[in-house]
This record gives sequence, C-alpha cells and structure tokens, in this order.
Amino acid sequence: MPSPYTRLTGEQLAGWTPKKRTLPRFRVICEANISIPLSDGTILCGDLYRPKTTETFPMLLAWSPYTKELQNSGLPLPINEVGVTSYLVSRGYCHLIVNARGTGRSGGERVESFSPAELDDVVDVIEWAAVQPWCDGNVGMVGMSYFAAIQYLAAARQPPHLKAIFPYLGFTDLYRHFVSRGGTFHSDFFATYYTFVGATQHLAVSPTIRHMLGYVLNRQWIQKLIMRLFFLNRTKMPGRLHPEESWARGFATLACDQLYDGPYYREKSAWPVLDRIQVPVCIGTNWGNPGLHMKGAFQAWAGIHAPKKLFIGPPDPRWPWANYQDELLGWYDHYLKGIDTGIEEQPAVRYWLQGANEWKSAQQWPLAGAVKQRWYLAPSCENSLEVQHLQQEALPRQSSLSFIALPRHMLYPRELDRYEAQILRYTTPPFPAI
Repeated sequence: MPSPYTRLTGEQLAGWTPKKRTLPRFRVICEANISIPLSDGTILCGDLYRPKTTETFPMLLAWSPYTKELQNSGLPLPINEVGVTSYLVSRGYCHLIVNARGTGRSGGERVESFSPAELDDVVDVIEWAAVQPWCDGNVGMVGMSYFAAIQYLAAARQPPHLKAIFPYLGFTDLYRHFVSRGGTFHSDFFATYYTFVGATQHLAVSPTIRHMLGYVLNRQWIQKLIMRLFFLNRTKMPGRLHPEESWARGFATLACDQLYDGPYYREKSAWPVLDRIQVPVCIGTNWGNPGLHMKGAFQAWAGIHAPKKLFIGPPDPRWPWANYQDELLGWYDHYLKGIDTGIEEQPAVRYWLQGANEWKSAQQWPLAGAVKQRWYLAPSCENSLEVQHLQQEALPRQSSLSFIALPRHMLYPRELDRYEAQILRYTTPPFPAI
C-alpha cells in the first residue's frame, strides 16, 4: 500500500533545538485492517504503518473510537488527530491506529469511552504490539484530544511495555473539562460530536484513496475552505446525519442520565489516578484552547510525579494534527530509542509568551511569583447585547443580565438576535505588558 502524505504545519519545536535529529531513512508501507486479538477473544481492527524493512522499531499507538478510514487523508476534520504518519514512520517508528471495541471495523460491542473496560483493551493492545515481529518492545502513544486523554489513563494502568507518553491537548476531568464546562452541559458541542462521530463509523476508504487525498487536500487554501464549510454547517449535522444507536444513546446518557458529577465521571477521568503514572510524560497544550484542553494540561502537571515536561504553544486550531512532530520525535528518540536529543536538559516548562511572541522557560508552573487574582462579573449596562466588564472589586449591589438559549432547529421569529442576547460577553481591561 502507498504511504500517506500530510504536510507539517505550525510550530514544530517548543523553543529548543535537539542535539541530534533523526533523518528520514525508510519508505513507509501500510498494512491496512490488521487483526488484533484481545484477551477475551474479541478482534480489533487497526492500520499499521511501518518502515519497509525487516528491522524492528518502537511502536506509537493511536487509540480512539473515531473512524480510522479518514486518518492520513489530509482532511482537516477535528477527528484527524493521530500525527503525521509518514514523517514519524520514515524516521524509524511503527504507527498503529486502532479502532476501539465495537467502533469502525473492530469487533465486539462498543463500551463507554474512557471506561475501565476500554482501558483493559488498550493495555491488551499495547502488550500485544510489543511482541510483534515489527516492534522492538518499546511502546509509546501519540495523538491529541481523545488520543491524548486516553494516554493518561493507559499510563496509570502501568502496562510493562509502555515506556513514555506524549499527550498533546488532552483533558483529565471528563465532567469539568469536557462534558459540563462551567456547570452547563455542552449541548452544542456534543450534538455535533456524537452525530458526526457516530455517523462516520462504517466509512470504508482504501489506503490508496487516502494517499491520493493526502496530496490533493494538503493545500492550505483547500484546508481552510473545508474547515470553513465544516464549521458553517456543523449546526445542521444533527438534523442531517444519522449516528449509530450506541452513539445516540451515549448522547442521551450525558444529556439526561448523568447531568451531574459523580462516580460515573470519576472512573473515566485521569485526575484521580495521575499519581499512578510512572513513565516519562511530555504534556503539551496551547493558548488557543482554554475551554476544553488547557485545564487538563495544568491538572496533569500538578498531579503527575513521574519525570515530566510541559510546553504551552501559541494558538493553533488547525487539523489534521501536524505541529510539534519534531518535539514528539525529540521526546521519543530519547525515551524509546536511547538517543541523546538533549530533551532532559531542557527546562521543565517552556511557554509561548503572547504579545512578545517568543518562547520563555521556567522550572515550575504556575510561574514563580505568580499571584492569583479574583475577577467579578460587573455589568456595565442593562443591555444584554453589549459587551460587559470584569473587574477586581465586587459590585456593591446585586444586578442581573439574561440571555435566551435556543436549542438546535427550534422554530423562532426571524431576526430574534436583534432584540435578545443569545450569549453574554464579559471582558477585562488590557493587561499591563510584562
């Protein structure tokens, strides 16, 4: 099968230069739809990309319930988050993209995301892959968002052959970071998420077609156009796409049956078990995603006691995930291959300073000398359509503002937004320069 093509985009290194950089040496081959047996006899399906040679290499596992058929197609969709396969494999890694139980082409009945049952399967696959003839016994994990969040949970299980992880943009609290941000069910996001992921489960796209799409779609103007069309039409997806029943039930579980935090979310969150992680962890995030993934990076940094690094990059909302691939190589070349890349000598924390637009470093996070501040909602007028203020002193009197929440596809009078706020906006004055 032909190797995939994806163009690198954005920052590739978080403010440093490796001592040694692995160069591309190998052609890439794809073994599509390989069978992966689990301990209970269930057969999962995965795509294995590996160097075209008889040598053995470390394996990087990308795990999710998202269809693997669109990975490496170059489509800028928010499920294409496994990294740049051709870049990694040509430099001496195997890249295994696996569909979770009961998703895509994998057998069995789907289990709940991030559940103990799913983690049992992840551990099985790690240990199975480690003894395959193409793997040298060293396993890492790769990917962002779901692919990152599952890494924390897998590492906490301490599978013997998992030697390091690289979670980029991964949440650690399923309820507070993902499902119910700020105490309100994130219905807009989940309506699109469950519909799109559930409706694409049985796609079948051959590696040859993916390879061709990679060359066609990896033009910046095409990717921008597709992303624009996707987000313009995402509110229409729930009415036009038809997810599998298990995904519709999953939405109902979060929206109706599990509205509040508790044991259901605790067992599927990484925060209670971060201290069980023993392998080195490179935690990555950026300033462009404070609502979904940034809190997870900071919580992971505080809760993990194993060797760790943290980097916080500039905002970069693009898909497929194609930045920080050299950062990933610098990490895994050291911990999976034993190459002295210089990563251990880097400061514990590297962060992009907004405004100055340059990388800075520190030995702790929050930064030494950082002062916590409390800001209060301070409506500046009674018009809900206007931008309101945040200030550091509480108002001497109580006041209220309201907005109208409109469910998807509800019939309502035209131009309602002229008269009724559908979102409240609060802002601070500009912060002083550092």
